[in-house]
Amino acid sequence: MLIPSVDIKPDNILVNYGSGSARFSKVELGDCGDTYQISPNTDEKGNGHIIGAAIFRSPEAMLNLRWGTATDIWSFGATVGTSVPDQTVYSNPLLQLISLIWGENWHIFKPSDLSLEQGSEPYALEVLIDQVNFFGPVPLKYQEIADEDALDVLTMVINHVKDTQTPKLFAMAEDPELSVEDRDFICRIMKFDPRDRPTAGKLLEDGWFNEV
Repeated sequence: MLIPSVDIKPDNILVNYGSGSARFSKVELGDCGDTYQISPNTDEKGNGHIIGAAIFRSPEAMLNLRWGTATDIWSFGATVGTSVPDQTVYSNPLLQLISLIWGENWHIFKPSDLSLEQGSEPYALEVLIDQVNFFGPVPLKYQEIADEDALDVLTMVINHVKDTQTPKLFAMAEDPELSVEDRDFICRIMKFDPRDRPTAGKLLEDGWFNEV
């Protein structure tokens, strides 16, 4: 069985601009991502391999766990959002969430330490810390799909967040620039456990799309 994934991020979303009320006339993905093959009888726990850019990568892919199409849903959630012209809001830890994950040259998962090299382990670890910080807590049932190495990393990250991070749960973000509907829609997507994320089909049925 082939487990597929596409590489969803702004660079890979191609659009033809429309006119009038139809802002986009056509939207396509420009990168088919990656696949790997597993046996249908394989244990639920298993290793995957690193895919995509860290700031758009799902937690399971970050932890080298088996990933599937649910990882694309996370990447979609990490791409959705609007720009915030007033950069001063970023001085407030809670108001940083107003970027709705993707904003003007700012990303909710982009490490604040600019000395970290993209693609490095420290960079990816900082992204994982933010994933837990903004979209935790990690459910106990995550141990059903995580191997020992992944659980060790998660334990370290969770303890670090508890000890050093200012709480920034996205579900609690409030600001005039952030509608409750947008915030809740993103929270329905960004579930730490891939089994809790909606499928693409279910996502298309979400009432949020009738409001945009």
